[in-house]
Amino acid sequence: MPAPAEGPAPVPHGSVPALPLPAGSRSAAGLAVAVSGGSSGIGRAVAARFLDRGAAVAVLARRGERLEALLDEHRPSRERTVAVAGDATVRAQVEAFVAEAEKRLGRLDVFVVNAGLNVRERALDRLDPADWRRMLAVNLDAAYHCTQAALPLFRAQGAGLFVYVTSRSARRADGSGAAYQAAKHGVVGLAGAVRFEEERRGIRATVLYPGVVNTPLVLQRPVPPSPEDLAEALQPDDVAAAVEFVATLPGRVVVSEMEMYPLRPM
Repeated sequence: MPAPAEGPAPVPHGSVPALPLPAGSRSAAGLAVAVSGGSSGIGRAVAARFLDRGAAVAVLARRGERLEALLDEHRPSRERTVAVAGDATVRAQVEAFVAEAEKRLGRLDVFVVNAGLNVRERALDRLDPADWRRMLAVNLDAAYHCTQAALPLFRAQGAGLFVYVTSRSARRADGSGAAYQAAKHGVVGLAGAVRFEEERRGIRATVLYPGVVNTPLVLQRPVPPSPEDLAEALQPDDVAAAVEFVATLPGRVVVSEMEMYPLRPM
């Protein structure tokens, strides 16, 4: 009886070889990345991850003291970091940020559009008109300002990637409230317009839909999550890792959308 053919040797647990990166993938170390809302939560994690990878990073946020803390924690990276205290809802301040990033970094490969806000009194029967307007300004108008401010630079370069950090609530209604959901739906529409109008110029747009993330934003819920829930939630660096994945793919690849959420429902 002939001996059975030998199959491939089993791979020991924990020793699975990494899949090769697609041809043309870029190292994060070679990128120039801008981040809005970069002083806390997801934005801060994105900025920190790219700095740790050796990228040049420009960060826009309202809270200057938190930007200083970020710089202090990444002292060896100061020479490739641009930190600007500014409001993403104010067009002139966003334009000044993009101009400073281009001046200091020489170019811009990726713009992570991340600034976000929610309020505690978010139910329709209690939502104040002023809060509605403020929510649209921070969650939607700021994304529009960032997009238009960076577009001329991306066009001149013939390449650029917008990564819009939205929310899973832009795909299905939840307890995040009408204003937040409406604004995040608007960002999805904005990203679609970028793809439709600008892909022929080499400009790409990705929408991320994170579920519950352990950030200060979730503490604004009418009933804040428990420490146990927060431990099971997505962590800011989980989302930052997704941003890095998209940003380092070859320029020929468009990731239009990516949804991610905690394994345990919450």
